[in-house]
Order: sequence, then structure tokens, then C-alpha cells
Amino acid sequence: MKKHIIAAIAALPALLSCTGKSGVVTFSRPVKLYEVESMRFFERNYPGVVKSERTSNLAFKMSGQLVKLNVENGQRVAKGEFIAEIDPIDYNLQLDAARAAYINSKSQLERYSRLIAKQAISQQEYESVQAAYKRDKSNFDNAMSMVRETKLYAPFSGIIERRYVDNYQRVQPSEPVVRLIDPEALEVDFTLPENNIDLMKSGDKQFYITFEAYPATRFKAKVTKFVDASPDGSGVPVTVALDDPSFDIRKYTVRPGFSAEVTLSIVNDDAADITAVPVTALRGGLTGSADSVWIYNKRDSTVTLHGVTTGELFGKDMISVTDGLVPGDEVVTAGVYQLVDGEKVRPLR
Repeated sequence: MKKHIIAAIAALPALLSCTGKSGVVTFSRPVKLYEVESMRFFERNYPGVVKSERTSNLAFKMSGQLVKLNVENGQRVAKGEFIAEIDPIDYNLQLDAARAAYINSKSQLERYSRLIAKQAISQQEYESVQAAYKRDKSNFDNAMSMVRETKLYAPFSGIIERRYVDNYQRVQPSEPVVRLIDPEALEVDFTLPENNIDLMKSGDKQFYITFEAYPATRFKAKVTKFVDASPDGSGVPVTVALDDPSFDIRKYTVRPGFSAEVTLSIVNDDAADITAVPVTALRGGLTGSADSVWIYNKRDSTVTLHGVTTGELFGKDMISVTDGLVPGDEVVTAGVYQLVDGEKVRPLR
């Protein structure tokens, strides 16, 4: 008997929490709400990642052992600055041999040119020497090019994002040595949900980028890459690049790999009187109206069934409302068939 009394006392606070002033037990149904937006102007936000628009994996065209690697990760370099060198000894020997053959062929061609002018040799003999000269000159030019290619220089000013190899390591042709990025040519990759793809067809739209390090400032952007497909089923990959003269890399410390938010802002004057709600907010059956929704009343935390006139589907889960709602109204989006008019509810935040 004593155990039952203790259990009842322990349960009393929980019981009182659901009891009104009159002592009657009350219950507020939890509901999910959606704030109605005007279709004239609305925005959608998407998480993104900053990357450099201009990147380059620097590599040698031939194999060799690294003898100089003068940069480190994070180092800033200027256009034309020396980056690395492979051992040039073998290529210098090839150049010396090619130069000797070229000089000999050039001398022989000059001599045969004088002889052909005097008709002392046949045309066939002259053309043979001429062909040998062209071959040896080509080999010499190629050998000089290979010696030049033993050194790597920065093709543009930027930052060494990554060093793939160590000094004195042997590298193969086209094997990346360092990755160079331009920190001033920034863009942001994000994934557009499949049910938002129709937004890309809107004429009057503007993209903005907000960097996590500077949440109070957003910059204009433009789409640079967009494929109307979802390669892996997670959404449509989109790339936007900064297109705002107010952005200065010397003022805003933003680097590839940083987090950002992409905002898609759309203005449609033809839809000034149109709103939109999730399809799950609709509840048919109200007399005199094709559709209805539950509107949340902040004053007393109750819901009222309200008739609306719906239009076209918007994306996969939204529908336009041409009459019955105004921007700022809050409607219930789940459990719409379980509510009654005037019922008290508890919004889920």
C-alpha cells in the first residue's frame, strides 16, 4: 500500500503539468508549422564549399630525380617564379650531342648549297643533305626544349595548396609535383535539391554568397557550371563564382575549403498576389472550397480551418495558393486530418 502511495506522489508533478487552472487535464497537440511566403519574392539557402576557379597540378613532361624543390604548402608564389627542378645532366648531354649534329649538318648544307649553285652535285644529293639538316635542327630544338622543361615555373600567381612529393624523389612524366591555386579567383560548389530545379528556370533571379567567417556580408555571384542532371542521386551540382566588385581578398580572409552559404533570390512581379505552401498542408473537404489549410493563431495557440484556392504544383512538394493566404501566415504541415477547429496546439521549433 505504501509503495502505491509513493508512486502516486511521484507522478503528481507530471499530471499537474497537463492540468489547467480549473483542474481539468488539457493536452496541446504538437504540430509542424510553415510560414507562408509570397511568390513575388523569396529566397532559398544552400550550404556550399569554397574552391579556387583557377587551379593547376604542376608536373614535368619527363622523368627524373628532383634536385630542387623550393616551395612549401601554403607558400605564396608569383607568376614565373621558380618551383622545382629535376636532374638536368642526362638532358644536357643529349643537348650537347644534338647541338654537335646540328652544327655539322648546317655546315654541310652551306657547302652543298654552294656546290648545287655551280651544278657540281646532283639535286638528289643536295636534297639528302637538306633533309639531314632539318632532322638534326629538329632534334636540337627538341633537346633544348627538354632542358628547359627540367625546371618548373608558376604559370600564374597563387598559393601552393599541396606538395605531392619530396625533394630528391624520382618523378615520372605528368606526375603532379605541387598543386597551385589562385586564391583570388574563388567560386563555391553546392548541391541544388531536385525539387528546387525549377527555380533555375526563373528569369529574374540572383545568387549571393555568404562566407561563414563573415555572416553579416553577402556578395553577388553568377552561375558558372550547371548540369541539368543528378549524377549520384543526391541533387544537382551547381558552381557559382564571385561577381561582386566589393569583394577584396585582402580585406576578407577566405580560402578554398572554407564553408559558405549560397542564397538564390527570386523576384517575380507576376506572382505578387500568389503564395505557396507544402502540399502536406492541404486538407480538402471544407464546404465551398476545393482545399483548406489549418492556420495557426499565435494569440491563443489554436488552429482555424481556412479555405484556399490552389494553383500549380511548385517543384515536388510545394503548391501555389492564389487566394486565401497572405505572407506571414503559419500553416500546419503534418497531421492535418487529426485536428479540430479551435484546438490548442504546440508548435515544434
